[in-house]
Amino acid sequence: MAGQQLIIMRHAKSDWHAGIAMDFERPLNRRGRQDIPRMAQWLKNNRYIPQRLISSPAKRAQQTSRMLAEKMDLSEAAIIEVANIYEASLDDLCAVIDQYSGDVSSLLLVGHNPGLEELAYHLCSDKLPRSDDGKCLTTAAALILDYGSAPISSAASSARLERLIRPKELDQENSD
Repeated sequence: MAGQQLIIMRHAKSDWHAGIAMDFERPLNRRGRQDIPRMAQWLKNNRYIPQRLISSPAKRAQQTSRMLAEKMDLSEAAIIEVANIYEASLDDLCAVIDQYSGDVSSLLLVGHNPGLEELAYHLCSDKLPRSDDGKCLTTAAALILDYGSAPISSAASSARLERLIRPKELDQENSD
């Protein structure tokens, strides 16, 4: 890891059939629980280890964050849950970045669409690739933004795309 980096990660696949009435309480499904260790290993293998992990308090984001932290050997103290990441606007997410990035060179933000995609398009000066279904951030996708020697910030077009990896692409990487 060279410069200042922000990793934006959408929560893993959740269970719409869990019998939960509230969206906030929706847990991960089996595929989501399988994708997180694979994504965590990829991040770790490629030296994208955050110093701080900021998470939505929604159950699926919380589960994603805790599993990531465990698999990446991050301490529980590295995880901070921030209420306004759930159903966040672009302004909310920018405020979170500005509040929690000041003393770290690598920050991981785990949250939800459509806010995370809007944030990604706002921050990144490069064109972001879309999946077959037109999304940038599919479930459990990780977008690594590079700020070079500049501090992590929420300024428009302040970062460059270093890498976007989706769980489905891990299989392709491993077969190459």
